[in-house]
Amino acid sequence: MPKAVQIDDFAGKLDVVCKKLNWSRGKLAQQVGIDKSMVGRWIAGASRPAGNTLMRLNDVVAKAIPSFTAASWDLTANDLAARLGITSPPHGEPASVPDGRADGARTAADFFAALKTVRRTTEDIDALAGVYAGFYNHWSATAANSGAILFRRCRIWRDGDALRIEVVSGVANWTGVCAMAGASLFAILESTLFPGLALAAMGGAHGRHAKRLTGLATTYQNTRNINSFVAYPIVLDFLRPMSGDGEADERLWRTLAAEKRDLIEEKEIRAAVPPEVLAVLRPVVGTKRADGAIDHILSMPFID
Repeated sequence: MPKAVQIDDFAGKLDVVCKKLNWSRGKLAQQVGIDKSMVGRWIAGASRPAGNTLMRLNDVVAKAIPSFTAASWDLTANDLAARLGITSPPHGEPASVPDGRADGARTAADFFAALKTVRRTTEDIDALAGVYAGFYNHWSATAANSGAILFRRCRIWRDGDALRIEVVSGVANWTGVCAMAGASLFAILESTLFPGLALAAMGGAHGRHAKRLTGLATTYQNTRNINSFVAYPIVLDFLRPMSGDGEADERLWRTLAAEKRDLIEEKEIRAAVPPEVLAVLRPVVGTKRADGAIDHILSMPFID
């Protein structure tokens, strides 16, 4: 079965190529003959092409840039940019600052990769991928604190020496990198649409494949009547493993991710959400409001 190619910083290098060609994601997808969402995942660093798709990509780029060959992927993103005559820093690589430090990494993956916990995760990636990789049902309480429950999809997969995660949202997906510490799984995610990062801490797997992960997610909310940092409970129910076929898994993911629901009515919630999951999603962290409702979600407003 075809597997994703092992190319270091493929996202950054592909971004360089797109800048050189002045091609949008849609244009590149059309030329290669794939879905635009797959190109978006490549550029976001969430996946890489399988061998046959990479061959089509190489053919397309080589026709537009005669000096480009399959060996060009072996260059660093900066070296590739220099060879193609691009002077601005490529995607994912921060510009140099006067004192020589790398400052302000542009992606969650860049920041996360520098942490000791992530480096230890890299060393144990073979074992951790066997414990966590797969597709999950993602349950969460809504940050709007209305008592509604959100049903989404999540996937965790091995990408080279990294353990990556993606969660569908109502509008845009969140992608990021996972790290393991003890019996806890930590993740830092970002969206191309919303500002800021989402942080998650989960536990539940102990040396075997995770069947259910429970934890907390924190992020900044600036939607509707919410303008604060919020912390809300999440539960990941294991659905099925990855097949090892990158393109087949991508097709399955698109199908799974399309099924997402906002469970609002209490009768609907009771019928759809497993009782043990619902008990976790509704912790009492606040006090009764004037209307008699209870704040389930911890929200921290800004104070000047």
